Amino acid sequence: MLKLSERLYSLRKERKLTQDSVAKELGISMKSYCRYEKNEREPTASLLVEMLATTGRRLSELYQEIVERCGSFEMAERGYRFSQEEKGRINKLLMEDKQLPDFGLDVEKVSYADGCKVYFKDGGWVTARFSGTEPLLRVFCEMDTAERAGEMAARMERFLGLDSRNLE
Repeated sequence: MLKLSERLYSLRKERKLTQDSVAKELGISMKSYCRYEKNEREPTASLLVEMLATTGRRLSELYQEIVERCGSFEMAERGYRFSQEEKGRINKLLMEDKQLPDFGLDVEKVSYADGCKVYFKDGGWVTARFSGTEPLLRVFCEMDTAERAGEMAARMERFLGLDSRNLE
């Protein structure tokens, strides 16, 4: 399964475009675009929509092409209410001690920019982050199947000691 960075690279090469020309078309710096291709940065949703629009094809066509070439991803998403004590415990575990559960998968990298996001070598990821607007801890996971996404999210939830009674 190809990662977004690999997809961007292969589509750009297939269309015989330079990084500079793609960056100019998108209205971003070449340095920013290079970071997307190197998997050092994730594009925003608005940038992805613009990337799709610049090809001149319908979104449904582009989506189908991506699924055919790279497979699809399924998402698991849950929100948990917590006390201030629990927030402190979870924050210390993830952000200070940087402990992670055993996912049973190879981890490519971990980002602590907005919560704790674990990237797997197979292209999936799981994240746990506190909401900025509500007293919620959100756990998101994206994998190649809904079952795997649910399993990886559940492993994170068990590791964090989240109680299903607090599930929103």
